[in-house]
Amino acid sequence: MRIIHWLFIVSAALFISGIAFIIAGARTAQAAAPAEPAAPTIVPVASVKQIMGGIVSPAATMVFESVGTVVDATGIHEKAPSTDTEWAALGASAASLVESANLLVMGDRAIDRQEFARVGKRGVRPAT
Repeated sequence: MRIIHWLFIVSAALFISGIAFIIAGARTAQAAAPAEPAAPTIVPVASVKQIMGGIVSPAATMVFESVGTVVDATGIHEKAPSTDTEWAALGASAASLVESANLLVMGDRAIDRQEFARVGKRGVRPAT
């Protein structure tokens, strides 16, 4: 009977010390939680004219001229992307066109950012 008492006491002591280790570990993890890194400061480099001429215009030209119909003396010719490479180039141009809007509103480039964002969401300019 004595052995059972000692086993009970030892197992209870191990249980309590295990709980203590769990609590201590949780407190240490909570105290050592890493702080969120600060967002890097983004400084605009290009002007609106440079973004429009270097990104928007070539990307828009690629998207607009990717599909079309040409009628000439030899007949009607349909133009459309047909290979994976052509579709990938068209997708990259479309992504450049969409992401250029983010560049235009970054920093102090856009004079009226709220108006630009509102027009961009609806897709039409309000009548003034």
